Amino acid sequence: MAVRRLLPLLLLVVLLAPLASAEDAPVIVERADAGGLSADVGQDATAVLALSNLNPSTDFYVNVHVDGAPGWSVRVQPNDFLLPVRPAAGRVPTNVTVTFSAMERPRADAVFHVNVSIVSTATGALTSVVQDVAVANAAPPLVLEAFQNPLGPPLDNVWGTFLLDMAFWVVASVAAVFAGNWVIRVATLRAAKYVSTEMAQKLRLPLFLFALSLGFSSSLHVLPRNFFTEEVARIALAIGVGVFGLYVLYKLMDAGLYYYEKEIAPRTETKMDDVIIPVVRKVGVVVLWVVGGVLTLRQLGWDPTVIFAGASIAGIVIGFAAQDTLGNLFSGVFIMLDQPFVEGDDIMLETGETARVETIGLRTTRLYNYMTHESIIVPNNGLASKRIVNHTGPDSKYRLSVDVGADYGSDPETVRRVLLQVAEAHPKVLKEAPWEPRVRFKSFGDSSLDFTLRVTIPEFKDRNEIASDLRFGIKKAFEQNGIDIPFPHRTLVVKGDGAAKVLTPSVDSPDAPPKKR
Repeated sequence: MAVRRLLPLLLLVVLLAPLASAEDAPVIVERADAGGLSADVGQDATAVLALSNLNPSTDFYVNVHVDGAPGWSVRVQPNDFLLPVRPAAGRVPTNVTVTFSAMERPRADAVFHVNVSIVSTATGALTSVVQDVAVANAAPPLVLEAFQNPLGPPLDNVWGTFLLDMAFWVVASVAAVFAGNWVIRVATLRAAKYVSTEMAQKLRLPLFLFALSLGFSSSLHVLPRNFFTEEVARIALAIGVGVFGLYVLYKLMDAGLYYYEKEIAPRTETKMDDVIIPVVRKVGVVVLWVVGGVLTLRQLGWDPTVIFAGASIAGIVIGFAAQDTLGNLFSGVFIMLDQPFVEGDDIMLETGETARVETIGLRTTRLYNYMTHESIIVPNNGLASKRIVNHTGPDSKYRLSVDVGADYGSDPETVRRVLLQVAEAHPKVLKEAPWEPRVRFKSFGDSSLDFTLRVTIPEFKDRNEIASDLRFGIKKAFEQNGIDIPFPHRTLVVKGDGAAKVLTPSVDSPDAPPKKR
């Protein structure tokens, strides 16, 4: 029963609704041209707007004006008119023609805002509609946006202009490298020449790549605009700013720290800077590359916060799975801070291998084995927790010992004098106090008088070569001075029953008493 009582009321609402909304019926503004407008000097572009009054009882006053752009003129026809009610026959639009004319050679595409103001004659209500119209630049691109393309067929087009632009940017990139070298020489005028050269060497490649990537990105605008060229330009700009830009900053930081390490740190009394600089150089590169990756992702339109959110969740799992890697990372930082050895030191591992420290990384340390001419890659955790002998500390000098035996008939003082003469004759043996050569009477051996020649050499890496030279010299000097180097031997006594007995070792010397049998 309640539904039947409401039916007349609902029918009345439906019948009166068109009358109530008659003055609210819309005016439609739409493009009537094909789009894709382009213009140049002497070549106009025309856009057509179609206005349709869908209200059957109300007229509208229409005013059209366009927000222009520098270097362009705009004509609107008609720009002020009355839009009549919709005829009974149906919808009849009124066309508005907007003509865009370039007063000078356009350098880029232009976007115009066509503002349509619609006023109701019944209520005076104002409605504004804004239609954006894009007009492409139809003028052939200029080389560096300043010169006409001088090339003939088949390069008298945008591709020839692009090649000329890139040729300019290659030259500009090389000039940027030379300018950077000049700035470094001026800024480091008081530094050693090798310091300035090394700093310039660090910045050459990143400066060249940074300038070239920016030039490539800016030169792509002369090519036809499509998805491919726009994406390539966006990616090139992201790489140029996010990757090569941070590469330049890293190399600037590295060059600055190198200058401080070579020129300023040696003149300071504290050793803290000697410890901090290697750590900053190693950790700084990681931080800068992370920042560069974030900037690159943002430039490419990706949100890196999503990656970091996922990384934080997966960090716990990764931490358990990569315990060794994390241990090596922390060990690398501790090695650089504690400095049990630095790059260039000669160390001996627990395995007995002796090698030079080439590079201390955040995860591994690279060593060079003199004897085998091989590189040894050792995880930092293995170096931080093991016993390491640093042959370079406290300085590069190394004490070398050569053991030799003389027969029992030799005069110990003569042996001592000959050994000192051999040591002093070697050019790489230090002679000044307290590093002068010394001879120690070591012991009375089974077959010889045992002596030790101890010398100090400037570099640890020369120890094997110098030791060999000294042994050659000792052998020759002993022969010249009539000193024999005995070799041990044993006396074998054969009894009547065929059993053999070895007596104590005897001295192989012409003055030794005859042995009893």
